[in-house]
Amino acid sequence: MPLWKSIFSFCVWAAPALAAASNQAFDAVCYGSPLPNIPPANDTRPIPWGTSGVQLANGTSCCDSVEEVRAGIRVVDTQILKLLGERAEYVKEAGRFKLNRTSVFNQAANDTVVQRALNLSKSDHIPETIAVEVYTKILETMLAFEYCSYDSYRHEERSMS
Repeated sequence: MPLWKSIFSFCVWAAPALAAASNQAFDAVCYGSPLPNIPPANDTRPIPWGTSGVQLANGTSCCDSVEEVRAGIRVVDTQILKLLGERAEYVKEAGRFKLNRTSVFNQAANDTVVQRALNLSKSDHIPETIAVEVYTKILETMLAFEYCSYDSYRHEERSMS
C-alpha cells in the first residue's frame, strides 16, 4: 500500500477517535483568529450529534431540538438589539462632547474598543473572529449614526438661531 494511502486511512480512522476523545474540545480551533481552513465534513450524522454545549442559568443544558436552539437564539437576539439601542443612545450623547465634525471619528478609541472585545472574547468563550468582526461592524455603523446625529443637531441649532 502506498504511504499516502496509509496516512489517509489512519487519518480517516483517527479523526473520529480523536474527536470522541476530546468531546467538547472538537471545535476549539474555531475559537481562534483567523479561522483555520478545515475541509468540509461530508458525512451524514445521526441527529443530534455530539453533546449539548449550552448550559442554562438554572444548571440544565439545552437543547433537545433545533426549535429549542432557535428559540434561545431569538431570546439572545432580543437582548442584543436592546443593548445596541442603548449603545446608540450613548453614541448620540457622545456627539454633544465633540468640538467639530472631524472629532467625531477617533481611530485610537475604536482600536481600543476592538482590542477590548478581543480580550473579553477569550474569557467569555466567544470566537475571536466573531468578536473582532462584529465590533468592527458595530463601530462602522455607529460612526455613521453619530455623524448623522451630530450633523442633524448642528443643522437644528442653526435653524433655531
